[in-house]
Amino acid sequence: MTLRRRLVLCALAPTLVLTVACGGDAADSTETTSAAPAAAGAPAGGGTPMTAAGITFDLPAGWTPEMPSSAMRAAQVAIPGSGGPGQMVLFYFGAGQGGGVEANLQRWAGQMVAESDPVRDAFATGAFQVTWLDLSGTLLASQIGSFPATDMPDYRMLAAVVEGENGPWFFRAVGPKATLAEQRDAFEAMIRSVRTG
Repeated sequence: MTLRRRLVLCALAPTLVLTVACGGDAADSTETTSAAPAAAGAPAGGGTPMTAAGITFDLPAGWTPEMPSSAMRAAQVAIPGSGGPGQMVLFYFGAGQGGGVEANLQRWAGQMVAESDPVRDAFATGAFQVTWLDLSGTLLASQIGSFPATDMPDYRMLAAVVEGENGPWFFRAVGPKATLAEQRDAFEAMIRSVRTG
């Protein structure tokens, strides 16, 4: 384990705070991360406030921050569950960057061979507008060399576009269907907790 990784892991407990600066678009972006003082208090349900890319949200209990595996990721979190681990990623490309709501929902839907029509929902939370997608089926192998390397049947995706001043932000959780079935309400609660950080 590298010294840098050890230092980052030490900074994860008890909370993780990331400050991220991104530029470019979804295909090509850069990011800078640094640890900062943790947000005060803990949300209901035993989760932990997490700050990344200018927003704060309540990370569900048991979800574990990880070192982002690429420069495109403002934050990366492991999701536990009975079906095996899942993963949530927050993408942020800068104010007004990353494409519109419909384009992103269609792109995410295109990453799966869905077993039924995707379920969509939209709501306002504080100063933010959220549009999100829930779909299950086979998660297709990535065409850009990231996860997954092969098609993953019996998977589920929960993905949200959060619009607001200096946004948008893009949350995407993928994992085995059983795991994301258990964590669906936690994902929604996390998205509803988004606030300016």
